[in-house]
Amino acid sequence: WWAVLHIKIYMWFMIGILAFFLLRKIPFYAKNEEFLQTHSHELTHAIVGIIFLQEILSIESEKNRGVVWHRGGKFGGIFISLAPYCFPVFVYAVILFRIIGANAQWYVFDILIGLILGFYLLCFWKDTRLQQPDLQRYGPVCSMIFIVMMWFFHASLILLCIRKGFVNAITYLFQQYWDTLVNWWNLIF
Repeated sequence: WWAVLHIKIYMWFMIGILAFFLLRKIPFYAKNEEFLQTHSHELTHAIVGIIFLQEILSIESEKNRGVVWHRGGKFGGIFISLAPYCFPVFVYAVILFRIIGANAQWYVFDILIGLILGFYLLCFWKDTRLQQPDLQRYGPVCSMIFIVMMWFFHASLILLCIRKGFVNAITYLFQQYWDTLVNWWNLIF
């Protein structure tokens, strides 16, 4: 109900998502969509690997398949393996650029966020198959639970960033998580 009353906040974001699905009809994009999806998938593995302090040895990517070779500790394995199914990394890049934009131009960033998120939604929809080696590594049940939980987290954070701005969204979201943890702790003890 709140969203219906405040639709103007998310209007440009929704226009961006709609624009992506219209962009898919352009022949140049349609011919290269699979190529872009595969490269985005492998690049997301690599970026999350770097975030978890892995040494990226090589990235191999073709139209229908790819692999990222990395070396480092075991820390972050599930995040690195499953990131392409639930982490819209370039959406966060636009959100960070939104910080330096004037409030009057935020609508441009919101359109870009929607456009890029539309691409990721399509990628996630097409890529998330139980026979994928990334999902097999941690088992289909564990992988799907992880992906769904991370989607809820990222969707919440992205929508909050549009509504409140990046810093306020982070502060608000993590305060909510902290309060929930404290409440659970108080219930236990």
